[in-house]
Parts: sequence; C-alpha cells; structure tokens
Amino acid sequence: MSAATPLYIARTSQSRVAKRLNRSASLVSYVLRAKYPRDMEAVEEVVRGVFMDCTVLCPALGEISTAACRDWMLKARSFSNENSERVRMYRTCRSCPRAKKEAVS
Repeated sequence: MSAATPLYIARTSQSRVAKRLNRSASLVSYVLRAKYPRDMEAVEEVVRGVFMDCTVLCPALGEISTAACRDWMLKARSFSNENSERVRMYRTCRSCPRAKKEAVS
C-alpha cells in the first residue's frame, strides 16, 4: 500500500471499494494483484475521482469528478435518447478533448 493510498481503502473490503467505485469486485481484485489486463490509467482516474476528490471541467456540467467524467464517456459510446441529459452528454462527450485523447490512446 503506497503512502498516497487513502485510509478508507486500506481499512475496508474489496467489495465495498468496488461499490464506491461503481465497478466490479473482480476489477478491484485484479488491480490489487497487479493482474489487470486493461487500461490502468482509467482505473486510476476513477479512484482519484472517488477517493481523492479530483475534478475536471466538463463543457456541459461544469466541475465534476474524474469518476463521473469517465462514466459519462463510457455512456457516450452509444446513443440513447432515454432522457435529455443523456442526449446532451452524448453530444458533449463525443466532442470533448478528454474523450478525443482517450480515443487516441
């Protein structure tokens, strides 16, 4: 556990951490065992947003956590007209420089 690891993470279960991150417990397990085969930067960004209060400036919503930004980017991969906010975020995320940076990576 590094010095930057929030105390909350060090004193709780993987399942609770996963629930706070809105991710699966297996993802948390893979990350802790250093076996996660996908983009670790994405996981780090969600952790920073949830546990370290890191934020970004969203063109549509203003200042939001990096975790919320990542969740909206994932939702914006496919169009859904279930509500007006989802449509607005679909359009905004697809033209956002952060999402474009993700596509290049």
